[in-house]
Amino acid sequence: MINERESHLLVQFKSDLFENLYVSKEEFLLEKSLNELINKFCTFFQTKNVQFVINKNNLVKDESFFYTVVFESIEFIEDWRLSPFYLQWEDDVNVKLVRGTHSIETLVFLKDRNYECFGVLILDKVNETYSNAFWQQFSATVYHFLQQVFQSAAMFFEQLRLSLLHDITRKFHATMDVDAVLTEITHSLQEIYPIFRYYLYLSNDSTDSPKIPFKLLDYNENDTPAMESYVTGELRKEIQADKQRLYFPLKGKQAVYGVLEISADVTITISTSEIQFISNLAQTAGSAIENAHLYQQSKQLVTDLRLVTKISHQLNRNLNMNEIIKYIVSELKQSFSADEIGFISLVDNEPKILQGSTEYFYDEKFQECFQFIHSRIQRGEDSLFIGDLSKERNGQVQKFLSLMVEPMKQESDIIGYAIVLHKQPYYFSFGTFKLFQSITHHSSLALTNSLLKEELEQLVITDYLTKLYSRNYLDDILHQSMIDDSEGAFVLIDIDNFKKVNDTYGHQVGDVVLIQIAKLIKNSTSKYEISSRWGGEEIAIYLPNRSLEDGFHFAEKLIDLTPKHTSPQVTISCGVSHWQKGDDNNPFKLFKKADEALYYAKRAGKNRACTP
Repeated sequence: MINERESHLLVQFKSDLFENLYVSKEEFLLEKSLNELINKFCTFFQTKNVQFVINKNNLVKDESFFYTVVFESIEFIEDWRLSPFYLQWEDDVNVKLVRGTHSIETLVFLKDRNYECFGVLILDKVNETYSNAFWQQFSATVYHFLQQVFQSAAMFFEQLRLSLLHDITRKFHATMDVDAVLTEITHSLQEIYPIFRYYLYLSNDSTDSPKIPFKLLDYNENDTPAMESYVTGELRKEIQADKQRLYFPLKGKQAVYGVLEISADVTITISTSEIQFISNLAQTAGSAIENAHLYQQSKQLVTDLRLVTKISHQLNRNLNMNEIIKYIVSELKQSFSADEIGFISLVDNEPKILQGSTEYFYDEKFQECFQFIHSRIQRGEDSLFIGDLSKERNGQVQKFLSLMVEPMKQESDIIGYAIVLHKQPYYFSFGTFKLFQSITHHSSLALTNSLLKEELEQLVITDYLTKLYSRNYLDDILHQSMIDDSEGAFVLIDIDNFKKVNDTYGHQVGDVVLIQIAKLIKNSTSKYEISSRWGGEEIAIYLPNRSLEDGFHFAEKLIDLTPKHTSPQVTISCGVSHWQKGDDNNPFKLFKKADEALYYAKRAGKNRACTP
């Protein structure tokens, strides 16, 4: 039986102990409550050292607090049967005196309602002697206190988790920024579980934020728990010698956007309730990331549609080829941040760089790149989207590594290519590539129409047989030159004895001779010098800003070259005229003077040039 003194001591102990149980709606200080208990022991038994050893298996519902607070005076044992105290415990004993390293220790066995050992209280140097009944009631009191402490802690912590999940959900719905979502989930977990380590395995997202511990998913390692969690959308566990890791998928309704890795010491038991809470948190984050993605995609879609509409509107204007190319290149360069953009047309299966393309496409090195592109498309590929060109070219060093190519088509025929390049590998996203395809398709029709229009205009101003300009076009050039320039030379050419060629060889051979002379003239003139078929076998050449002497020397050069470049051989006669600023000039007078000079050349024996 317990004596009066022991009864009074127990009443006083209970009163002091439960009076200072630190529980409130605002906070629960587990550490403070347990420290208060230990202080009571020290005061009550006049001892300096107090240690708890608690069986974790009896606290399954309350495990969550083992991770947030670490107590020097409390040790948690995973398997009670493997502890040295298991051998000391007997059903009818509440206390044992054992000899420790430096003193006599009192072991008080704390038993639950089922008379199972909940834990052990180790008291150092208890000088007074107490009855077995006292220790039995004392043990029950301590157990009841601990039960109240852990149950209160569990309730408070459950409220804390629900509140945290509510706050996080609210914050997630308030942001459409993926970085903000990733930062919030790692910050919240570190706050509630500070002794865990966290990493985020991300599929498409990356960040430079130091607040986000992340790794990129390695798609080549399919057998890792992280990849398994990503592929299956399910929780995966990994246990090693001293570590355990849990992998929670960040899953939305449409896809999995990453994996949350939680790493802890293998001695820590993570309860089912905690796993469920973290799973809910990860799923909430996955939904928020998905919403952010959808929001960003919708914004990008609106931007892309505006760009396509803007370009289409401009293309519907009556722009010429050069204006179209220049405009599209400017828009794509700004939208894609590309290094080089070019439009290539195919003329007899040979590339022709369209004016307005950036500088690289005029470089000789582009020819090798073009052959690669052209061969790939000819093999049947609809378009090219290459992230690292060096891998496609057997490791050869490439100036540009990111490549997008979309053929331009007229019906089913490829008439050219739109090409976008960047020096960095994997610079363009697939979304950018799809936008590029859309813009190219919209542009192809405008480019085709512009090409056809230019071809038609060229036909109007070009002689069908010789491909030289028409007489009307040269007449327009002469009028404008006499306004803009200071002088000019005019050369009128006639093929000597051309009727004899037609009579001897036939008109088809005569046409061939005309074509040969036209080709010679094209090769002998610059892009600023205009040559046209004047009529029959007569050809006129206008040399702006050239003197009469320049025109005469030019005519003599053609006279010398003509027999060498015609078959059958023919000769030509030339009449050369000239105008200069201040004279009474017009195209008709300039032609009349050249025609008179040509008459003199014919009269003088042909195969020569004359001036008025």
